[in-house]
Amino acid sequence: QNEISMTCVHDLFEAQVRRTPNAVGLIDGSHRVSYRELDERANALAVVLRQAGAGPENVVALFVEKSVDMVVSMLATLKAGAAYLGLDPTHPRERIAQLLELAQPAVTVAHGHLAGLLPINSRSPVLVENANHVQGHLLPPVRSVPANLACVVFTSGSTGVPNGVCIEHRNVVNLVNWARAALRRAGATNVLAASPITCDCPLFEIFGPLSW
Repeated sequence: QNEISMTCVHDLFEAQVRRTPNAVGLIDGSHRVSYRELDERANALAVVLRQAGAGPENVVALFVEKSVDMVVSMLATLKAGAAYLGLDPTHPRERIAQLLELAQPAVTVAHGHLAGLLPINSRSPVLVENANHVQGHLLPPVRSVPANLACVVFTSGSTGVPNGVCIEHRNVVNLVNWARAALRRAGATNVLAASPITCDCPLFEIFGPLSW
């Protein structure tokens, strides 16, 4: 599969896994994770998400702290064919409840220690820690297309009800291809993922370096 035919974000990542499986793909403090391990963990969680009802054109809410698990959850959602909605556990519970009501996610992924902070009427979340024992090779085949949703980002809502912005795979792939070229020209070897998952900046900060 060449880059011209890669139409989805996770295709670009999976190609990099094949090129450099043992290279370090993500650093979280002293924790270093290879591309292969990221891929295996994402595949395992994607199996659980598919079994829970995630699929093309529906949303998976991610209620996780910034960590390796966050990146695994983002990749797993895309591999399952769904679009991710990032939620910030530090935001007021009213804001979180409002976004869940507006987005109507098919599945919510949470860290176990955060699950109790979700609104009482939320569906029981998939705990990201519980997916580690699942065999990733059981991932059901899902073929996302460029026009499928990749993620949903909400505005602050400071002037009223938050508005959701739906971002398609083709939009993200265009950004990632630009980011890869820019990072290569700059001779960058690492990129700081400083932005919260609730905005669109991680599309550049995470998926760019993970696919160069």
